Amino acid sequence: MMVLAVTGMPGSGKGEVVRILGGNARTVVMGDVVREHTSRKGYPLTPGNLGRVANEERLTFGMDIWARRTIERIPGDDGLTVVDGLRSMDEVAAFRREFEGSFRTVAVVASSPVRHARMASRGRSDDAPSAEGHIARDDREASWGISEAISSADHVIENEGTLMDLERAISSLLAGLRSIDR
Repeated sequence: MMVLAVTGMPGSGKGEVVRILGGNARTVVMGDVVREHTSRKGYPLTPGNLGRVANEERLTFGMDIWARRTIERIPGDDGLTVVDGLRSMDEVAAFRREFEGSFRTVAVVASSPVRHARMASRGRSDDAPSAEGHIARDDREASWGISEAISSADHVIENEGTLMDLERAISSLLAGLRSIDR
């Protein structure tokens, strides 16, 4: 069993990395856990509500609450599971405790202008409609410790180029992981 958790700032390309990796693995999206929880509370899935609920739950139940709720969804069998959305060192620690030597992190990095342009064009419910909203989201995620999770990642994928460039980087990552797993 291997659990590969993907981290990165909003719009960096985490979802694309997970989608590409998902052809060879099960995927669990931490943001889906937040969206489901927010919906169960009866709130519309707006950027403000999602951020507020995510933050309230962290303050009430610990900074690793979303990791613990995500870990419950990971099967204990052999194979690769890719986790999308790691946001803090507390979450990294929760996964490392649970999966010991079978856990790796991958940071997806892209510049702010590239990320903000992607968010403006993709139309997800948790994307703010303005540059100011993108900056506020970046600041909120930075307050949770995402910068530390990114800088401590076991592997880094730079995602400034084309989809083909990203696919090549992921192929290289998978080849390296296979050699570690042997």
